[in-house]
Amino acid sequence: MLVRHAADESSLARDGADLSTWRLIFAVRSTSSRKGMFMSCKSLLSLVAALMCPATWAAYDANMVGEIEGFYVYSDTDQVYFRLKNQPTSHNGCNHQYFVIPTSVSADRRKAMLARLSLAYAMREPVNIGYAANGDCGHGYINVYRVG
Repeated sequence: MLVRHAADESSLARDGADLSTWRLIFAVRSTSSRKGMFMSCKSLLSLVAALMCPATWAAYDANMVGEIEGFYVYSDTDQVYFRLKNQPTSHNGCNHQYFVIPTSVSADRRKAMLARLSLAYAMREPVNIGYAANGDCGHGYINVYRVG
């Protein structure tokens, strides 16, 4: 590509250059450099947002298999609380006394998880619980991501 800098269109016209071609080249170069700058800013903002959001630091990273000791639902809240017979004795950041399926989980998913807990409890079979080992509490208790 021929690169030519001109102070204004009149100097290009005096040199016999095709102004529409120069306008197109300038538009492409301007757009691509702005697009690149926009993408760089967008990427940087995404990175900063991810690093500042506490939810990105804690996530489903642990599993525990055990038999359900009990599960608890209340009329004044939509959370589902339960304990395993081998409930963890400590947790980094949350009260370890219960696992909780929080209200941030959709009602349909909470119902499906509660159905799985109920079946395992009735059959006295172990379940595999997926949870966050560090932080990410649900209503102060260990947040559950999966009941298997």
